[in-house]
Amino acid sequence: MDELITLIREPVKSIAKAKNRNMMRTYKLLLAEWIIMGLGFLIIPLAMGSTMAMIASTAVIATIIMGIVFTLFFGYLLTAAMRILGGKGDYYQGLTTLVYTIYPLAFGVLIASILSLIPIAGMILGFLVVSVLAVMSVATFFRATMDLFRVDAIRAFIACQVMFLGFFLAFYISLILGLAGAGALFGNVAFDAATLV
Repeated sequence: MDELITLIREPVKSIAKAKNRNMMRTYKLLLAEWIIMGLGFLIIPLAMGSTMAMIASTAVIATIIMGIVFTLFFGYLLTAAMRILGGKGDYYQGLTTLVYTIYPLAFGVLIASILSLIPIAGMILGFLVVSVLAVMSVATFFRATMDLFRVDAIRAFIACQVMFLGFFLAFYISLILGLAGAGALFGNVAFDAATLV
């Protein structure tokens, strides 16, 4: 529990502590942050009623599972990018960097969800909280990348750009292939229906 508070209050101290390799701590933080994120997504539907809560609870479980899987995968991608850019480290450094990056944002989502239950002012307060913690997340990403992979700020910045560009490129290509596949599928169905007439 102390580690969770230290990540928010003193992220530089947490990153320094992460240099002492402890994969189990990283996995525990990974699980904790996605549970916190899931709880944040669950609070508002719980306030809306039982039907929304049932739907939201299923979505929360999916969010936790997919969040963990994607964090593990993007930890690998960050490690690969940093090795190409001359960083010194392995999967532990990549995963730990992402786990430490996501945690402040997850905490912000939870606090903003609680605050959003306050009419009108809650939305504004939630925005302020998420803004502060999102900035902390990005700053933590740069600092953890620099410290754990032992690179300069320019390479850490390039790694961030490579990650975002790679993600959007993969998303775009997947979307285009999905649309092309759907078009081919529906085109064949329309053609088959026309031949029957």
